[in-house]
Amino acid sequence: MSRMNAEQIYDRALTLQKQGDWETAEKEYLQIIAQQPNYAPAYFQLGNAKLVKQEWQSAIDLYRQALNCEQRYSQAWYNLGVCLENLGDIEGAIATYQQAVTYNPNYAIADNRN
Repeated sequence: MSRMNAEQIYDRALTLQKQGDWETAEKEYLQIIAQQPNYAPAYFQLGNAKLVKQEWQSAIDLYRQALNCEQRYSQAWYNLGVCLENLGDIEGAIATYQQAVTYNPNYAIADNRN
């Protein structure tokens, strides 16, 4: 079997995730990170896997890693805010929602939260 590139693995992982197989999808995302440590969407999706389990701190760490790779990742800013809000850090959440809007002015969901 030929080695798949990060985008192909990512597409496969997203499909698994949409089918509800988060565990296998997480392994795929980790495989991407092993190949391409700066692949922000993989960290973002791993963060989403933690978010749905309400593992807020783990999700925060992963969203921050995604943002270290790609600062303008408005979805990661927004989801980071959701996690912070759930941990009671309202000021931090508002700041991250504002970052989401800064990088994507059309991000109405985030704009309506603060």
